[in-house]
Amino acid sequence: MWKYMFNRFLGNEISKYVDSKNKAKRQQKESKKRFEVHREQLRQEESQKETTLRIQKEKFNRHINLANSFLCDVVKLEQMIDENAASIKDFFDYNGNTKIYKSIFLTTPQKEELKKQLDLKPADYIAYPQTNYQKDEASTIEFIFENTSIFKSLQQKMSLKRYVLYANAKFPTIYFFLRFDSK
Repeated sequence: MWKYMFNRFLGNEISKYVDSKNKAKRQQKESKKRFEVHREQLRQEESQKETTLRIQKEKFNRHINLANSFLCDVVKLEQMIDENAASIKDFFDYNGNTKIYKSIFLTTPQKEELKKQLDLKPADYIAYPQTNYQKDEASTIEFIFENTSIFKSLQQKMSLKRYVLYANAKFPTIYFFLRFDSK
């Protein structure tokens, strides 16, 4: 009798153990499958973003070239940043990375001249991802600026000094912000 009870108990325990192992394997397979689906969705979204960015760059190629020549020849952005290098360094030495340096900007006449040269229509406006996804002129100008060769070279130059350079066209005039990056 005790052998029967022992075998029955042992059989139940073994089947419970096997069932729990199978359930854990099933759950692991399901979570792997969900993870793979999620990863594939992320890849597709990233690919779609890259495609959209490439298409926008092609669409705004003429505007990017105009803005690049404007920033180089009229605004002299590189010279402006070089002239302010000492005050930028002093600013970040004093404030650290708690504040944003906002003293580099286009004047209102320069901004109006740039708008006239770019000749952007509301149908041309795009929602630039670094902003709040609104299709407006400021987002479009930020996209154009951040894709100019002068802006990219200045970003690399500033990153060597641990600063992050970016443009903001949401204000009455266009500012070039510098933020200290604490790497």
